[in-house]
Amino acid sequence: TKNFEQITAKDIMSPSPKTVEEDVLAIDAYSTMKNNKITSLLVMNAQEYLGVVHIHDILREGIV
Repeated sequence: TKNFEQITAKDIMSPSPKTVEEDVLAIDAYSTMKNNKITSLLVMNAQEYLGVVHIHDILREGIV
């Protein structure tokens, strides 16, 4: 095991993160999170990464 001070983001990242397209409804993004037991999704369009949506973003908007 590595010393805590030596652990990098690469060491603990998900190698294949879940993604959603930019036009997916927030409620559908929430369902994806719930079904996969995760709290965030990468938002993509056909060419690039656009950002991250977190479950707290959805809850703050009162969607669920």
